[in-house]
Amino acid sequence: MPARGRRSFKILPCFAAMNNYKMPGMETLLSSNSSLQTPALIYDEQTLLQTLAHLAEAKKKLGIHILYSIKALSHPVILDIIARNVDGFSASSLFEAMLSRKILGNKGSVHITTPAIAEQEISGLLENVDYISFNSLSQWDRFQKVDWKEVHLGLRVNPQLSFVKDERYDPCRTNSKLGIPMSDLLHKNLSLEKISGIHFHTNCDALNLNPLLETVMHVSREMDQLPLQLDWMNLGGGYLFDEIRDWDPLAKAVEFLTKKRCSKIFIEPGEAVVGHSGYLASTVLDVFESDGKKIAIIDSTINHMPQFFEYQYKPTILESRPQEKFSYVIAGRTCLAGDLYGQYCFPTPLEIGSRITFASVGAYTLVKSNMFNGINLPNLYLLTATGKLVELRKFSFQDFW
Repeated sequence: MPARGRRSFKILPCFAAMNNYKMPGMETLLSSNSSLQTPALIYDEQTLLQTLAHLAEAKKKLGIHILYSIKALSHPVILDIIARNVDGFSASSLFEAMLSRKILGNKGSVHITTPAIAEQEISGLLENVDYISFNSLSQWDRFQKVDWKEVHLGLRVNPQLSFVKDERYDPCRTNSKLGIPMSDLLHKNLSLEKISGIHFHTNCDALNLNPLLETVMHVSREMDQLPLQLDWMNLGGGYLFDEIRDWDPLAKAVEFLTKKRCSKIFIEPGEAVVGHSGYLASTVLDVFESDGKKIAIIDSTINHMPQFFEYQYKPTILESRPQEKFSYVIAGRTCLAGDLYGQYCFPTPLEIGSRITFASVGAYTLVKSNMFNGINLPNLYLLTATGKLVELRKFSFQDFW
């Protein structure tokens, strides 16, 4: 597996070495001597709150509205923490919208855009969403006659600007299923009286906001050709807002849109909110040699973090150090030959019982985990800001069959 993929899984400064942990209880919790039953997926509240504070500062400075994209992590306890620090949630399905409303109550807005809407879902959407952005002209044509009552109606557009080299992550790839191509929107006679805003999403794991400014300027110029006054614009996600320090391009975009009387501007961070807050702790179950390389089998599996396997990028292991003497291929415990995390170096030899901890795995882990081969899912924990370890859930055979 390559050492870098679509995201750089760097360790935050306070996690640079196991001996430098600042958070109460984390070093002890992750040590081999800990009584923690593994595999265990641990969410760190302090890291989560620090990220949310960073986003709140940007919100205050720029006047934007922050929506958490719950597809990244949708556990209710985590959502409760996030809900107190954002303006609402963004959803991609009816179930996500229902969960969003259940968590938020009347204290935040629920936004949805989805590639497909079934007729039988309309009543559920009416009960739970505040904003809906239709993904295609066909979708808009079918459902514009619905009495949407007080729901704000919008269109998801595809600006046809690609900033992502790997088309697997590119929402604006050729023949994309995501959004109405801008060229179609401009050259068809459409009834848009009910439309009050638009949504777009053009990037993936970007650390630079210049593409976002370019997209806003491009979309605005094109939309000026339509008889439409936009009250709101959703700039989507795809940016690692938690790691971005230069907000000037977004500030310019907001200033430009405000002058055009666009009163509400939304962003939708997902992985940027929860990514660094998650750790997967595992234990070595076996160590042996195969064709000259040492293999360490752990009690977890790549199926607990499927996107690492799907996109073939290498997760960070806290205990590993580059160029150290003792090298191992870290492998999961299923019968899948490709259940491999990659080759890592360690300062001391691994043995049965050694702890292996994956960092920055808070996003797209729990929501994608599966029980392939009958391997149990990780136990779920929250490490609170006060250092208390709270068990969220333990899975069992009953969840398998």
